Amino acid sequence: MDTHSKRLFKKVCQNGFLLSPEEEKIIFTQIRKNTLVIDDYIARLDLIVNKEGHHKRERFVNRIRERLEILMQENDTFREVYWRHFQMVELNRPEFSLF
Repeated sequence: MDTHSKRLFKKVCQNGFLLSPEEEKIIFTQIRKNTLVIDDYIARLDLIVNKEGHHKRERFVNRIRERLEILMQENDTFREVYWRHFQMVELNRPEFSLF
């Protein structure tokens, strides 16, 4: 996760601030990009291990699995930030005001 993403996560989770439209776009775009890369890695693993039967390429498969794990953790973090932002937006809507 890059420095800007870490700052966004910290800002939303600890302080409860809303994201700017630009920050919201960055988070949403990164989730989409990571999802595409994750899907590509899964397709490659399936091809190598299941369809071609290259069981001896264990080091390569383990590297892809490690990258997958990092991308999935990063996506979980981005989704958490985006979800907290969405909740804050919904709570601040006038029709949900208690007063």
